Amino acid sequence: MEPSILKGSQEITIPALVSTLSICIVFVPMFLLSGVARYLFVPLAEAVVFAMLMSYILSRTLIPTLCKYWLRTHEQEQLQPRGPMPGSVSSAALKRGSK
Repeated sequence: MEPSILKGSQEITIPALVSTLSICIVFVPMFLLSGVARYLFVPLAEAVVFAMLMSYILSRTLIPTLCKYWLRTHEQEQLQPRGPMPGSVSSAALKRGSK
């Protein structure tokens, strides 16, 4: 499972970086504003750029780690089929059929 996670993570590195940077570049002109517009839009631009950069960093570090732990392969015991649930319609039908 780990090689698959690493390979998938490596495959999206450049596309994710390019898309993140292109979104951040769109907000750069807001830092050149002056007057009231600067006080209104610069905090918005800072928040979006910070959120995008942190999202990229998390997608490169935390997400593959969480995938490794959450997508573990199951033991053979857990993969064995279980019988019908007690009290279900199918278990009642099986009991009647066996009598």
